[in-house]
Amino acid sequence: MSLEIYGNYHLVKRLALGGMAQIYLARRKGQDASAPLVVVKRILPHLAENLEFVRMFLDEARIAARLAHPNIVQLYDLGAQDDSFFLAMEYIHGDDVRRICKRAESLNHPLPVALACRVIIDACAGLDYAHKKLDPLGKPLGIVHRDVSPQNILVSFEGEVKVVDFGIAKAADQATVTRSGVLKGKYSYMSPEQAAGKRVDCRSDVFALGVVLYELLTGTRLFKRSTDMQTLSAVAECQVTPPSEVSPRVPADLDAIVLKALARDPDTRYAEALQLQVALEEWLRAHPSASSQADLAAFMQEVYAERLAREARTGQVVVEEEAPALVQRSAGEGARRSGSGPSPSSKDVTRADRGEVVEAVALEATARSPMRPSRPNRVAEVVPDPDETDRQRPERRTLTPRPVDVRRPEPTVSVQTRTDQDAPSLSITDTTQPPSRSRPGLVSRWGWLMGLAAFLLVAGGTALLWVWLAPGLLPMPETAQAAPVPTPAKPPPPQAVPQTPPPVWVQLTLETKPSDATVFVDGQERQGPRPMVIQAMKDQELEVKVMAPDYETAVRRVKVTASPSQLERFVLTRPLRTAPSAPVPAPIKTSRGGPLKPGEPPATGRVRFNVTPWARVSCNERPLGTTPMLNEVTLPEGVYQCKFHNPELDRTESRSIEVKALTLNEVEVRF
Repeated sequence: MSLEIYGNYHLVKRLALGGMAQIYLARRKGQDASAPLVVVKRILPHLAENLEFVRMFLDEARIAARLAHPNIVQLYDLGAQDDSFFLAMEYIHGDDVRRICKRAESLNHPLPVALACRVIIDACAGLDYAHKKLDPLGKPLGIVHRDVSPQNILVSFEGEVKVVDFGIAKAADQATVTRSGVLKGKYSYMSPEQAAGKRVDCRSDVFALGVVLYELLTGTRLFKRSTDMQTLSAVAECQVTPPSEVSPRVPADLDAIVLKALARDPDTRYAEALQLQVALEEWLRAHPSASSQADLAAFMQEVYAERLAREARTGQVVVEEEAPALVQRSAGEGARRSGSGPSPSSKDVTRADRGEVVEAVALEATARSPMRPSRPNRVAEVVPDPDETDRQRPERRTLTPRPVDVRRPEPTVSVQTRTDQDAPSLSITDTTQPPSRSRPGLVSRWGWLMGLAAFLLVAGGTALLWVWLAPGLLPMPETAQAAPVPTPAKPPPPQAVPQTPPPVWVQLTLETKPSDATVFVDGQERQGPRPMVIQAMKDQELEVKVMAPDYETAVRRVKVTASPSQLERFVLTRPLRTAPSAPVPAPIKTSRGGPLKPGEPPATGRVRFNVTPWARVSCNERPLGTTPMLNEVTLPEGVYQCKFHNPELDRTESRSIEVKALTLNEVEVRF
């Protein structure tokens, strides 16, 4: 049973109603009750003419449509219906991290340390993917989420972790321009540079992840104070007590990881989310405990046992009184601005200036295409933390419905775009039928809205765009309204917009021999126990490279075809017998304390370099190579002075190592 039919969807249940949008659980038309649920977010009609809000809403769609990763909520559809826009996205059967922790604490069953690390590890994976996303020309998109918080990290009852709500994210080619003096994000999860209005990059998201991790471990708010100004001041000062001193359950050797993520200076932080992810994974390997996806699922099912039992009895999804973060707000909700007075860019767009608006959007979108650099990313609008701004909530407004002209022609606009090869196609559909007669405001609004959608959605890169405008869509001159309007010729039937099915995720298992071989998937190193399990989309093609010292490297294109799981084996063969490409440095002295005797063959030993994240290695001023490609070398026994240089971090570490004959000598370096 559905509440109503909205475009191509049956709305099943309303999840939330806010000042900006209504959120529904829904199913596609024509699907039965067993079909997957989706979330439909539709903006309220009175915001359809708010230029700034519509730009932000469409920017959210442009960014989300490019991202296809198992740790990011997937966008399925963008449409126009009943004087407004809507998004359809993946429904996560679970809850957000903030509510999970509150519920667990109420049951005296806090989230275990290992599972807190697992949540952040998976969130790191999704954000690192977004940070490193390229446009169709191979240039970085420069996506920064800017609103990472417990409310925007969801956990399903199957143990899946999903980052949600890219509503205020920034991409290098984004059409909207952030205004000076406006903050976007939740104050208590901002990085110091974001709170100060400086340019932000992926390290700002790393800081926010550090705040979330700190709060999951200690059960306390790190920067939250009694007023917004005090909170911002605490963020700017960034005085952090080690988590093990706040909560005795936190191991002391976890402090270094948390504090590095929370470094006030971005240059001393982890340079990318992947580095934080690897550091936490290494910590978990050193402290074996229940930390898998299955363990997280078991925790969720225990904490939410009552809700799941009720759903099993009724056969319906239970919606809590306060909906998760995905449905608490829409893009741009809760904006705050420093200073006073209305924002000139957030006014309602009048009929007289809509033509200028569309032209300005077109020029702005062109200026930010991948062929040109974008302006520096500044901070923008704040989405209030529910805990921070209860006292500042605006009064709820009552909307008076406007009369609607029921005489409508056939659909007039259909826009399809595919913004990236590895992301599912996003359909943009005008599912309404605007009035054929010119009514001031409404007709021109639809021309403006769909034109704006087209400009914003294709501004970021190569796209397939098809627009068909039928007579009667564009506004008529005022003087012509009283004259009879000739009946336009019947337009050709519109082409059907194919429905984008939800992506099918496949559990891809990679088995390697030797088991300690290094695995790269699409150029990115993957770490984890063997056999290695990764999530991939069905019909996706991946390049998998497997390499190990003294073995030939194996490279294979893997087509993901099976469901729900697929096994790929990589057996490295033909051990290399050639001499090392780099010259072998002579030891300063042998391990026996003196130089070699003339004619005495040197004994050798193996040296394994474990470097995090990576480095260029030289011993006795002779370069040996770069890790992780350089993993293990054979050197004559003796003592060596070795240097490890990471140009990205601009740091060099030195070690004096002794190579013992017929022994595997391990050297560990962490930056």
